[in-house]
Amino acid sequence: MLSIARSRCSSLVSSLEGPPAITFHEFNALDSQLSPQYLGTADLVLSTLVLEHLPLEAFFRAVKSLLKNDGGVVVLTNMHAEMGRKSQAGFVDDETGVKVQGQSYVYEVQEVLEEAQKWGFDIEGDAGERAIAKADLESGVVGKRGEKWVGVKCWFGMVLKLKRQLKA
Repeated sequence: MLSIARSRCSSLVSSLEGPPAITFHEFNALDSQLSPQYLGTADLVLSTLVLEHLPLEAFFRAVKSLLKNDGGVVVLTNMHAEMGRKSQAGFVDDETGVKVQGQSYVYEVQEVLEEAQKWGFDIEGDAGERAIAKADLESGVVGKRGEKWVGVKCWFGMVLKLKRQLKA
């Protein structure tokens, strides 16, 4: 996934005048010993469909440790609790053909916001929630497999900003 992101972003960034510095790093959010060279260096953390695989405390501890203390931003998306109560994320292993499902957590939007506040984050704007509509099927935005999700909230997203930390 990181190689795909690098590829897509490099072509986008190369077309900009005065390109921003974008770097990609892989790390284990459950490892309390994050590599020191990354601590406090990020302006932005983009987390898409990760939160459902981690305890809230572990997620926010890792994200906060990566962000600069002067108001870093987290763009977060996740599977909505309505969908999570009906299905669990997984994938089919190409080699074995077996469906693999890891640990999965179901979080309500309010629960995520409350934990974010404990770690010093404020929400920018409102959290967005998205259900699948019949029109999504008709327009092709969602494939035929999405039919069972019509009327179900499947996704939520938000932008969180770390409150500026006053230096002593």
